[in-house]
Amino acid sequence: MKDCFQCKFYVKPDGLTALCDAESRSFPKVCDWFTYEPGSDLKEKPKRTHLQNRSLHKYLTQIAEELFESGQDMRVVVKLPIKPTLENVKEELFKPVMSAMYPDIKSTADLDTKQMQEVYEVFNAAMGERLGVSLPWPSMDSLMEKQR
Repeated sequence: MKDCFQCKFYVKPDGLTALCDAESRSFPKVCDWFTYEPGSDLKEKPKRTHLQNRSLHKYLTQIAEELFESGQDMRVVVKLPIKPTLENVKEELFKPVMSAMYPDIKSTADLDTKQMQEVYEVFNAAMGERLGVSLPWPSMDSLMEKQR
């Protein structure tokens, strides 16, 4: 069972059922974990996939390496020389873009599959335009291409 602000959700063999303690029964406003369209069942939003998570971390590691190799450091964000790493690129560069696009989302783990792709596209375009570092989303094809 999942709890949110005013709702309790449980799964039965025939699908998802919601018990809402809210007087208004306004599921879209009450609960962020599920989507609801009038006349349909509540459905859990698809979270980013494990493969998307691994690709995100690979992509941000590659961005960090490219920034470092091109002589850039994290002074873009802070005024001290700091080598770009997965962690600081994610926290100081990627997440601010994510937060600007989706203010209610605080963690990349909460992005759904479509949002993950949209944030990547905006972030990658900004990286290319502002810092001259733009990379394709990691996939088996792009990783094999890079090894050639």
